[in-house]
Amino acid sequence: MFGVTDPAPRVSVVLPTRNRVEFLPRSLGSVLNQTQRSLECIVVDDASTDGTMDWLATVRDPRVRVVRTEEPIGAAAARNRAIGLAAGRFVAFQDSDDEWLPDKLERQLALFVSAAPPAVVYCGLWIDRAGQRDRAFVELRDDPFTRLLGYAGPVTTPALVIDRDAVGEDLYFDDRLPAMQEYDLLLRLTRSHTIDCVEDPLYVWYQHQGPRVSDVANQMHARRVILEKYADDLAARPAIAAHHWWRLAAAQRALGDDAGARESVSRAAQLRRRQPRFRALQAVGRLGLRPFDWAWRAQEHLERWRPSRRARRRG
Repeated sequence: MFGVTDPAPRVSVVLPTRNRVEFLPRSLGSVLNQTQRSLECIVVDDASTDGTMDWLATVRDPRVRVVRTEEPIGAAAARNRAIGLAAGRFVAFQDSDDEWLPDKLERQLALFVSAAPPAVVYCGLWIDRAGQRDRAFVELRDDPFTRLLGYAGPVTTPALVIDRDAVGEDLYFDDRLPAMQEYDLLLRLTRSHTIDCVEDPLYVWYQHQGPRVSDVANQMHARRVILEKYADDLAARPAIAAHHWWRLAAAQRALGDDAGARESVSRAAQLRRRQPRFRALQAVGRLGLRPFDWAWRAQEHLERWRPSRRARRRG
């Protein structure tokens, strides 16, 4: 580890990275250019092989602390390592391919100064797709746990600033999850702690073709863990549980596991009997894997056709 920082920064920023040296200068630069100056940024280089450490060695800002892993440990474990080293009361998260607006921390930290401060503050964002930006915000203040369990989104890791004194051990990520890590973190935080937000977009979430953890196989594994961890909560909310099984079926189908997808669709149909597409696919699935494959393809074709039909009607 190298870097010397303020012994008592107000905010500790956690930034894991692996083989993203082309994006890291923009990401780290947006942290160091914050109007809130009392911060440290703990960069965990997760065994990069693309020259990341060489570039980090050129960064002269004393607020940057660098940790290197000799073998890849994954984003969740890398974040946990940085959290364990954090000196600030407030912990924020940055991804190595995204960009903060200059006043992000200042505006979020302002919400913690109240008679009844929240434990977590999130914010809106810009979603950048090849230079085309769309504004996004999710309202979570009314029953946030149930809304999140039902897939309110997007709320990605860089949206969060967390009061570590308020949340304690709930701040750490579940390193069993290769994806959906911030989703699990938010579920645990909103179950037990108060949350507030800045509705304006305060960071840019770049959608690109570079390496990402959220590929289909990781999503499938993570969704199984979520179904296990929140089984009691989902049992009390069958419609939401059905949605989770349906999303698992889509991942299994994308990976060629039609048998697994058929079983997951059956679970979804049992939980939500009035959903026509669940029941239809369940019925066809009883006839065998080949009819199930045909029915799924037909459904995908129909889903692609519906938006274009609505667009023609509006035109």
